Amino acid sequence: MSRMFRCFLTGIALLSAGTLSACQPWHGDTEVTIGEALQGQTVEVDIVGVSEHDLPSWQNYSVDRYFGADNSKRNEAKKLTLQFAQGMAQTRSVSRADEVWARQWKDSDYLVVLANPPGKWREVDPARDARKCILDREEMKGSVLRIEVGRAGLSVTVE
Repeated sequence: MSRMFRCFLTGIALLSAGTLSACQPWHGDTEVTIGEALQGQTVEVDIVGVSEHDLPSWQNYSVDRYFGADNSKRNEAKKLTLQFAQGMAQTRSVSRADEVWARQWKDSDYLVVLANPPGKWREVDPARDARKCILDREEMKGSVLRIEVGRAGLSVTVE
């Protein structure tokens, strides 16, 4: 059965309550796809492992600032960066066996997905930016995390 999570332009941040310390890290496959409207354009997607302690700073951090030149928060993040451009595959996968799970996200309570699609974005409230989606490990109960980057922002599905 599929559970769908969407980060809309209204910016619904998805967080579930519960005791995170008892959770085991989610080690599933991750698939990132660029939507049809963005195919052939340059898009960056970062998937960042974040602790419960650091979550508030990520919720309120500007996506424009994050992807800005020489940003220290981005440089220091426990992240995987996927880049898409003309002539590249429009879907990229990270296997559950990839070392990024052990090296970068092993102790993470959340995954923060940030995308930098082309176009003009009006960022009113960083916590509600459609280019950012925050996933609690409890929300990632499944075998595949599917992320699609489109003109309206991110769409995330856990299957």
